[in-house]
Amino acid sequence: MSFLDRFRPVGAPGAAATAVPAADRHGPEDELAPVFAALAPAVRAAEDAVAAAEKSAADARDQARVSAAAIVERAHADAAEARARAALEVESAAAETDRRVVDEAQVEADRIDAAAAQARSEAVDRVMRRLRDGLLEEPETTETAS
Repeated sequence: MSFLDRFRPVGAPGAAATAVPAADRHGPEDELAPVFAALAPAVRAAEDAVAAAEKSAADARDQARVSAAAIVERAHADAAEARARAALEVESAAAETDRRVVDEAQVEADRIDAAAAQARSEAVDRVMRRLRDGLLEEPETTETAS
């Protein structure tokens, strides 16, 4: 029985016949069985394709996790290295600042020492001058009544 045989004219005789399904003797299962049988290999292929795609996606996901873990690990290592470099730069800058401050302090200390030496020399000269002036003067003699 063909598909079109299912819709044979039924009803009152005459020119305007309406097509309605005839009573199925075998049913749609018998009618569609060859179609489903023909589609079975395609269904199996689709199921295999879905399974392969799921496996491929799982493999890709696993690989992405491994790659992400490696990237994170490398980022941690790079961050540690960057922190160490930054700390070294800060220490170097601090050491340079310390050297500059010590050099400036040494210059100031040298200036103070020179000024102090000059002041001592001038003070010694004044004292010596006064001593000489005092020693060179004749002592005053006091007459005593005898």
